[in-house]
Amino acid sequence: MQKRTSNGRTFQEDLLDRLAEHNAVTTIYLRNRMSLRGRIREFDPYVLLLEPLDGSPPTLVYKSAIVSISGPPRRPTRPPFRSGPRTDGPRPSGPRPPNSFAPPRGAYPRPGGPPPGGGYPSRQENPGHEGPVEPRAPRPHVRVDEPESE
Repeated sequence: MQKRTSNGRTFQEDLLDRLAEHNAVTTIYLRNRMSLRGRIREFDPYVLLLEPLDGSPPTLVYKSAIVSISGPPRRPTRPPFRSGPRTDGPRPSGPRPPNSFAPPRGAYPRPGGPPPGGGYPSRQENPGHEGPVEPRAPRPHVRVDEPESE
């Protein structure tokens, strides 16, 4: 038995009634992973009638096929607009304090440029490098499904 809200109505009935009254755009997610968008026109204990947004004929959706229903997002509540002088005092004047989260200037190299402090090492300074690298010869292609011929 579903829990009843005021006047003997279920929570589901209250929600569907509110979406239908406000003519709200609703997304219905079905068990077969389809989603339907439209406005709820009518409903009863077993089905609901959804009017699609594109003007096509209404769709009769069985409630047993519905996974979830989402209505329009709630509007965020904004603080009321203040007019008149500031009540928390004047803004501080002078230079802004430094951003403590930013790295110091010059800490990272510029993209595309040499690193700070002298550029790139030369080949004489890099003892592991012996000169130009010779390209390798291509390896012969052997198919796995063919036996090798000798």
